[in-house]
Amino acid sequence: MEGDQTIYSKKSELTKRTKISSEKTGSVPHYKYLGEIKIDTEHSLTDVNKLATYLAIKAAIDIESEFSKRGFSSEYVKKALTLLAPEVIRGYCKGNLGHFAQEIVKEIKGEE
Repeated sequence: MEGDQTIYSKKSELTKRTKISSEKTGSVPHYKYLGEIKIDTEHSLTDVNKLATYLAIKAAIDIESEFSKRGFSSEYVKKALTLLAPEVIRGYCKGNLGHFAQEIVKEIKGEE
């Protein structure tokens, strides 16, 4: 699909393509609509994956380092990395952070 910049924005087109694919393989289709599919260049996708991975690892290392400086146990570090941080990121993306987290966003962005 080199050079194909098609975006499948209709659920029916994705469903039809998935059904055809499952008929060819003889498998039973198990899928649910997750959103648009964007086809892009391999270079762009590689850049996005590398940057997201880099920033995620940097955030994890920053959490480990800051918790260590403050004397928190490794159990707290693990909980922060596996439970708290992912949920805060999800809430930020969905725009449904609580008041406490919204205040932190304002602080980080320099808003008052």
